[in-house]
Parts: sequence; structure tokens; C-alpha cells
Amino acid sequence: HPYEAVQAGKPFGEIRITDSPTAQMETILAEGYTALFSDAEIEKLHLTADLPKELAAPVHRGERLGQAVLWLAAVDLLAAEDAEPFTLRERLLRLAEGWLSWRE
Repeated sequence: HPYEAVQAGKPFGEIRITDSPTAQMETILAEGYTALFSDAEIEKLHLTADLPKELAAPVHRGERLGQAVLWLAAVDLLAAEDAEPFTLRERLLRLAEGWLSWRE
């Protein structure tokens, strides 16, 4: 059934502002998003903010500061191979190679 997952104008996320008396400001969603979702999908939906941690002033009303991302599912990313730490012997060899190849 149709579900309004994002509402235009709704506050979402905050950003720190440097070089301004306005130390922090709220961001608002530029537009809404409605789509057909099952009840199971609606339970999985989540919205994340892709924003810089801070911006330097000036910042103007209506300026694009970042993006809200609507997620239906998140899938883990797994290591494709093992990556063992260097052994003490390998570390010492690498250190020695670095010293031998170093030139002024």
C-alpha cells in the first residue's frame, strides 16, 4: 500500500556551523517520498543523513547541505580474504629494508 516514507519540510539532522553566531542548525527534507511498500518493508525502512560534520558560514536558507538516504535493507559487507598481522620477523625485515633503501 502507498506509504509516505519521507515528508517534505520535516526537520532531519543537524549540522555545526563555524564562523557564525549560529553554532548549529537543523536541516529539513527538501521533498517527500511516497511509494508502494508492504508492511514488512515499512518495518525495515530507515532514513539516514549524509551530511558533513560542519560547514563554514555563510549558509543560506534553502542551500543544499547534504542528502537523506532512505534504506530498505542493509547488507553486511564481509572480508573476502584473511589478512594476518605481520610476524615479528616480518616487521623486522620490513624495517631493515626501509633503512637500507633510505637515502638522503
